[in-house]
Amino acid sequence: MSGSVYDALGAAYDLFERDTDYGAIEDGVLSLAERFGDGGIRSVLDLGCGTGKLSGMLAARGYDVTGLDSSVEMLAAASAKEECRGVFFITGDVRRFELPGSVDAVTATQDVISHLTDTRSLRACFSRVSDALRPGGVFVFDVNTPHRIKNVYGDNVFVFEEDGVMCVWQNEFRARDCTAAFYVTVFREEGGAWERSDGFARERGWSKRTLFSALSGSGLEPVFCGSAWDLGDVRSDTERAAIAAVKR
Repeated sequence: MSGSVYDALGAAYDLFERDTDYGAIEDGVLSLAERFGDGGIRSVLDLGCGTGKLSGMLAARGYDVTGLDSSVEMLAAASAKEECRGVFFITGDVRRFELPGSVDAVTATQDVISHLTDTRSLRACFSRVSDALRPGGVFVFDVNTPHRIKNVYGDNVFVFEEDGVMCVWQNEFRARDCTAAFYVTVFREEGGAWERSDGFARERGWSKRTLFSALSGSGLEPVFCGSAWDLGDVRSDTERAAIAAVKR
């Protein structure tokens, strides 16, 4: 039976992400948070934190970091990292979480928002973020553009092999709502034998107009949209956009 893509990948996720420039993500997130956040940033909620890569980097800078993810396997990998010892991890859904207090900033990077494929889920997440932020707090996130969903993911098949792990990633593009379905099979070598895990996910390419409307309807004021993570202009071939919104 197929489960979450991220439960299937688990600790192997970092192997396939090792070429991702998390330094650029961290710099871009902090640049927008410090530019638009009112009153300085001390506490951060990292939504969809996965294996804790960004969470650990932010904690190393002295921020009080909470990481939230729905995948138990990914959180187990995050909790095992030395650099994440100061991060408080919780299991939760980005559409339905609650915090005991408020934070100065919320982040959601590496496709977290793209996994919300209908407007109800999108607005539910943004409302939870608004509730979690203090007044003047800032929400910084990225999304895959429609161009990436259609032309990069599309109906393509990708195969990755790294250090005793093999991943077959098959996509199906659906034009009517600009979504791509991901069917992922992971093989791990354990004690001379191969173990198989299967996962499924779907992502959507959201327009700037829809995202800004959903943010505004949730009590968040959109203040920036640029390419992720150089923060330049969004062009027709931009694959991922970075967005910032402030709770007024």
